[in-house]
Amino acid sequence: LGTILTRTGKLNEAKAQYDIVLDNLTYAKQYKTYFNLGIIHLKLKENIQATNYFQQSINENPNYCPAFFQLGNINFKNKDYKSSLEYYKKASLGTCYNNPDSVYRQALSLMKLEEFGKAKLKLEEIIERFSLTKFKTLAKKKLKVLNEKIYNPELETIEKKRNILSPNF
Repeated sequence: LGTILTRTGKLNEAKAQYDIVLDNLTYAKQYKTYFNLGIIHLKLKENIQATNYFQQSINENPNYCPAFFQLGNINFKNKDYKSSLEYYKKASLGTCYNNPDSVYRQALSLMKLEEFGKAKLKLEEIIERFSLTKFKTLAKKKLKVLNEKIYNPELETIEKKRNILSPNF
């Protein structure tokens, strides 16, 4: 019921339903409840509360990769690319190994950190591993941009001009 209410935009009602679930001490998947409460707080633009719920989700189940992914997104938006990269790495382990989104976002984080060589390898991995998804196309576009950053003919021209203007005697 909480999920349906969340999808229909009735966030306060959804939150109340999840709070009821939290009171049920026999429910074995509270990590999902915490995750869903985190999603609600994200929608309410309450990032601190959302972060706390995602952390609680991970505390309950250290292998729950969707919570790591959301923490990666929050950190990326906050321009903490080093932390976002670590969360995205954790979000691509275990049962989420075949999730192309977390691998793609690792590449984006690496680009922001100006670790272009690692970003290039990650994008090439996406093209190879996820060739039947939209992420292949996204990775190809980013790879083209990345290759232009790594090899910029204008910079080479400037260097050649410098060598001509100031010869080495």
